[in-house]
Amino acid sequence: MKYCYGLMLLLMLCTSCISLGETALGGPYYVAQDPAASYKTLYYRGPDGLDFERVPNVRRAGYTAEFIFVESAQGFYLLDRALDQPTDSSDPTVQKALLGPLPAAEFKALLSRLRIPDFAFHYSAL
Repeated sequence: MKYCYGLMLLLMLCTSCISLGETALGGPYYVAQDPAASYKTLYYRGPDGLDFERVPNVRRAGYTAEFIFVESAQGFYLLDRALDQPTDSSDPTVQKALLGPLPAAEFKALLSRLRIPDFAFHYSAL
């Protein structure tokens, strides 16, 4: 019986070190559980392995070669991959790369202007 408890403890310790439940969005972007909150967050993983928060409280997320699209509790966001940098979201460069939050009607109009009529979200927390 001691062996069983020891094995269970070992498994819990090992899995707590592994990042479970990441959803890749192409390149350095992924959605995962926010360690400081009860929701999912969009992150940018830098080349040195550091993760940078981009959009909290993600409901749905998707991407194209040029953009990351997010629906959060606050509205819709567009992240321009070409402008984004592996740094904190307070950096002015990152702020230029992130547009939002936008209401649903503005988001649909933006997709139309960008000529992305068949866009679909790849991740959904709903």
